[in-house]
Amino acid sequence: SPGLVAKPVFSPYYHSRNEDLLVRTTKVTKKDVSPALFYVPVLFQNKVDVDFEIRAFAVGRKVVLFRLSTRGKLYTDIRNISPEKVLIEPQEDIWNLRPLLLKLMQRFRINFCSADFLVDRKGKPYFVDLNPNGQWLFLEEETHVNLSDMFIRFLKAKL
Repeated sequence: SPGLVAKPVFSPYYHSRNEDLLVRTTKVTKKDVSPALFYVPVLFQNKVDVDFEIRAFAVGRKVVLFRLSTRGKLYTDIRNISPEKVLIEPQEDIWNLRPLLLKLMQRFRINFCSADFLVDRKGKPYFVDLNPNGQWLFLEEETHVNLSDMFIRFLKAKL
């Protein structure tokens, strides 16, 4: 079993010993999880042996998937990897995630989101989270897929 990870509900910055620190997803053991932690805003999830990540950008009924990979470097939180070591490229929806994400957006009554998935070494995707105000501009900058125009067209159609 790969173990557990603890993921803060939000990523707080704090200052310690003259440096700014950021709390991110961290490996934990069952011994680290005590009953007192049930009152802390942290999600506990089974750790996945990640091959790569998927970031889905969705606006209206359009969904675009991106693959984020680290060229074999093992990690717990991809945000801790230097950006130049993360390869970002468009990804086909071989798992049929699009209709599932659109259904989830409909359920939450949202028109925009980004969603994260982990894909294990066997090719199985795992839903991680849905961000109703998720970051996406870095995807456009790295891949030149014009997400801004998708967003603008969606907004214009609503006027």
